Amino acid sequence: MRVKGIRIRNVLGVAELEIAPGSVTVVSGQNASGKTSVIEALRAVVNGGHDATLLRKGADDGEVVLVIACDDGHDVEVTKSIGREKSSTRIEHEILGKLPKPAAWLRERIDGLGFNPAAFLTMTDKQRADELLKTLDRELSDSELLEALGVDFPGVYLQALSELAIGVGPALTVIDRADKQVREWRRTQNVKGKELKAAVAKLGEGLPDQGQAFDAGTLGGAEAELEAFKQGHETQVREMRDAHRLRVAGLGRARDEKMAQAQDDYDAACKTAHAEHEGERAQAEAGYTDAIEELDDPYRPELEQRTTAIGALKAQVDASLKAAGAREELERMKLEGTQAEEQAHRLNAAVAGLADLKLEIIKALPFENVEVVAGELVVDGKPFDRLSTAEQTRFAFEIAKLRAGELGLVACDGLECLDAERLAAFEAAARDAADGGLQLVYTVVKDSPFSVDSIA
Repeated sequence: MRVKGIRIRNVLGVAELEIAPGSVTVVSGQNASGKTSVIEALRAVVNGGHDATLLRKGADDGEVVLVIACDDGHDVEVTKSIGREKSSTRIEHEILGKLPKPAAWLRERIDGLGFNPAAFLTMTDKQRADELLKTLDRELSDSELLEALGVDFPGVYLQALSELAIGVGPALTVIDRADKQVREWRRTQNVKGKELKAAVAKLGEGLPDQGQAFDAGTLGGAEAELEAFKQGHETQVREMRDAHRLRVAGLGRARDEKMAQAQDDYDAACKTAHAEHEGERAQAEAGYTDAIEELDDPYRPELEQRTTAIGALKAQVDASLKAAGAREELERMKLEGTQAEEQAHRLNAAVAGLADLKLEIIKALPFENVEVVAGELVVDGKPFDRLSTAEQTRFAFEIAKLRAGELGLVACDGLECLDAERLAAFEAAARDAADGGLQLVYTVVKDSPFSVDSIA
């Protein structure tokens, strides 16, 4: 199956053009002469959809026709009609007439002209790797991913992988995403485990032995004894005060009785009685003060001693409670550290499983010694950028062969981005690819009028 004729009318920079393409067809000319318009017209046929911007300025309708020689010996015309409001595609077989489902017919036979070997040479590492993965055209099932992660893979991380949409996309892309995420989780768990181990060791150094733990009941008993001691002292003081008041009251009554009996000598007796009363009262006050001091002398130092002992007991209780809390925290940290190590071990197994699955899938690539490592295309153990220009170009055309589909048509533009060495390598590889069955149409910028030439 090959394209034997191309007709373009009112598409972008092309008013009217008819091409009889060979194995290699070169569209050349100055910038803005219509070269890229030819490539865009070819892509419009196979890509489907409607795009009114493809119409030549001032035109109401345009058309692109591919005449394809089929393997059954008959021709098929694929016509893309472009209007201002809508576009349509029609396929006519010279014997069978109009074929149904033109979009499906094209998809089965044409890649969509989506791969450009020239552009592949100037892509970033990630873009080249993505193009290679498109060639594989294989998705990863959930069961394959789960098997690679292993039965011990933590469920919480499995849920996270699902929420992050890790499993969406080409197989190797999915594996690389999962591997990157699992490695990050493993790093986090390893760091957490080390930090917890260090914290446990440091916290354990300052803790007293389990046998030194203080019983809070001892403090309660000591506090109760102190309170009883204080209350006993207060009771003694109160009883002495009450007795003193009773004595003073009795003395006053005696004074009144003496004054009543000695009314005649009232003044003298009163003075005498009053003097006696004051003397006796002073004596009683002095005795009371002495008694209080005598009572306080042993009380105060003992009170201070007991209060100090209570403070020491409280400090011991606080230290014991803190030690108990620290031990509880220590056990929690030990448990978390152990769990972190277990998680890291499981994640190690998942990383190994993903690596095995990646190797298995890479074996299915239609190339030998080709793999994608950390998002970079590696050929024969060397990064793609370190291959020679000829090796790079040949590899690009190998992908083109796989991507071209049954029709085998490859359309390229953008060759002006290639340096002289790469351009020469591209043209040589294009001729070799044509010998291998590809049909190429590509553009070249030249300081000459627009032209279309078949060089092979």
